[in-house]
Amino acid sequence: MALKVLMKRVPETGAWKELNETLRELRMLAMTQPGYISGETLLSATDQGTTMVISEWVSITHWKDYEDSPQRKALLEKLEPTLAGPTVTEIWVESPVIG
Repeated sequence: MALKVLMKRVPETGAWKELNETLRELRMLAMTQPGYISGETLLSATDQGTTMVISEWVSITHWKDYEDSPQRKALLEKLEPTLAGPTVTEIWVESPVIG
């Protein structure tokens, strides 16, 4: 069953450009990973600069392999100084229709 990973990030003041560049690098890396289906980056309409990255993966195993990859970890180290706080990550699966 496919799953969606939601990651909310809030940039430090003045760090939007650097954050955006690193998010682009993370997306390019994800696109090369087995099990990656799609992704999108949303910008909050009410909370300036806050981003929500939503990626879709074939399975939790595929996501975990990418999450634990050394290349991703290196990009996260680059991303960390641009953030005002920790990334909030949630993993969601489709709910079966009831009734």
